[in-house]
Amino acid sequence: MQKEGFKLLSYFFLLIIFNLLIVNSLEALSYPRTLNYYLDNFSINENSTLVPTLAQYDFLILDMEMGEVNPQALSEIRNINPEIKILAYMTVEEITTTYCYPGTYPLRNQLQNEIQDSWWLKTANHQNVSFWPGTRMLNCTPCCPEVNGNNWTTYFSSFITNEILSNSLWDGYFADCLFASVSWINSEIDCNNDNIVDNPQWLDSQWKTGMENFLAQLRQSNPNKLIVGNGNYYLWDNLNGVMFEELEGSNPNFGFNITWAQFFYYQQMLDTFHQDPVYNLVIARQPNNNPNNYQHMRLMLTATLMGSAYFGIDKGPEDHSDTWLYDEYNIDLGQPLESGQILGDNPLYNGSFANLNYWQTEVHYPLNPSNSILLGNDGGNTYAECHINNTDGVFWHYALKQDNNSSLYFLNNENYLIEFRARADHNRIIQVAVSENFGNYNWLTSAITAELTTEWQNYTFFVQSMNTANLTPNQIRFIFFMGQENGTIGIDDVSIRHIDINRILKREFENGIVLCNPTSTSKTINLPRTYYHLEGSQAPQVNNGLPCSTVNLPAYDGVILLSEPPQPLESPIVTINKTSEGILLYWQAVSGANSYRILSSNDPYFGFQPIATITNTNFLDVVGNRKFYKVIAIP
Repeated sequence: MQKEGFKLLSYFFLLIIFNLLIVNSLEALSYPRTLNYYLDNFSINENSTLVPTLAQYDFLILDMEMGEVNPQALSEIRNINPEIKILAYMTVEEITTTYCYPGTYPLRNQLQNEIQDSWWLKTANHQNVSFWPGTRMLNCTPCCPEVNGNNWTTYFSSFITNEILSNSLWDGYFADCLFASVSWINSEIDCNNDNIVDNPQWLDSQWKTGMENFLAQLRQSNPNKLIVGNGNYYLWDNLNGVMFEELEGSNPNFGFNITWAQFFYYQQMLDTFHQDPVYNLVIARQPNNNPNNYQHMRLMLTATLMGSAYFGIDKGPEDHSDTWLYDEYNIDLGQPLESGQILGDNPLYNGSFANLNYWQTEVHYPLNPSNSILLGNDGGNTYAECHINNTDGVFWHYALKQDNNSSLYFLNNENYLIEFRARADHNRIIQVAVSENFGNYNWLTSAITAELTTEWQNYTFFVQSMNTANLTPNQIRFIFFMGQENGTIGIDDVSIRHIDINRILKREFENGIVLCNPTSTSKTINLPRTYYHLEGSQAPQVNNGLPCSTVNLPAYDGVILLSEPPQPLESPIVTINKTSEGILLYWQAVSGANSYRILSSNDPYFGFQPIATITNTNFLDVVGNRKFYKVIAIP
């Protein structure tokens, strides 16, 4: 693999030249795949600065207004990087309350003029509903009144199609705030305008239906455009992917508002659920807005590399407008050689109910045990059909269980995924548990409640085991409690799988190996062969180019190791001059180099950040203070 070489230069009233050699690899990238979420609009005058940097990413999200006010930027980015994917950003369920001037925000101005008063989402006492500060929410449910044949979602789908995706500079649409539910935002919402607060479950079902209708219409009108959403993991039918956004800043290690177990599971699961081509995205945030927190960047990048998502990192949701680039972005890992699987096998016997073997019902007086379970059949698919009769309202008086299973290991303080399908003859709840199979039958997880409907639904629960350290499999049972109400319940496709993340996660690639430690303790791993640290400028204590066969990873850290030692390109021979316009760098072309990356810092040894990537061999920087420079040759 080719690597990068560079020179370090400085100007401070007089010419000072430092010559260093630090190398990174950069070839046509397969992995890692990089993302920039850049929502600040910028003018044509800023293109010369921003365009070359933004063109270095593999996936780019820009505000929808850029296609109107600065289409030149999109064209120039594509000229530099023809393979880049560029999506237009706009929220689905809200718009700013600030007046948008048509000269700078023409599309939002059009929306503000065309949104009908009856489309706003209201509470039962007619108050506006707001999610993000300074915005106002719209009614995305089918209950939204129609005006001239459109409600909000049908109008907005047509707006995205006609005003944005008709512009060939966009590869697709990025739908922010694509929530699958809404009751959590405001407990007083009245989506059908009957002056009564909506039942939360009913409201959420209406909201999800409205979002599904919106996406279906948008997909039908744009079969060849990319549609990626942010804000949920359950509306996958018409999406090409979703974004995982690190919103929470109070946790310096992981702020995605889901657990580590959920993060890794969703990454892998959503790769198979979304439409091809799949573009799942991870946008992390640097704690305290510090771009030089290389450990957190490594942690989140290596965690992302356990799946197929594109990775970016910035200051977070209050300010997506950074162009941070890291040593790790420049390497070519090639394609993965393994899946990065974190899910164990299902230890339950006959979870798909080919028959009723290994499953029993437990029926207590006064419930009627007669015909308490039958083998149901739905279009050739068999399932457990449970009949609850003469209930006294006690949930544990009827149970479907599996016990005496010698494979049912339930490790202490570990993460597990419970999945099943279910339906009932009327809307109701059931409880799911893993418990001791003796004594007081103590539960080994927190309570799990599933809300069943009359249609088959898939149910997924993430649980953590507790108090299981001294238990053997035969002392553990898996159980559904259904005794609260009379009726008939169908259960199928039951599984419980270990999410194995309390360790160093590893994934091998064609050109290296990725290690991630998402735990709170330092861990050591012995490698199957000698690998090499990449060589870079930003974290030389880690990216030092040295060989290794054993790695000690601190808590919440990760590392990318290469199969072969880094080999540098020839270093540019750089000259620096002060001119009336600024500092001019120029050099002879390097054999094998297709472009050159310019980095600068106020310190000769630390804190270098890219300021431009260019194809010619000179660069003018307009500065008024001390600066140090690196010029890196890129193959």
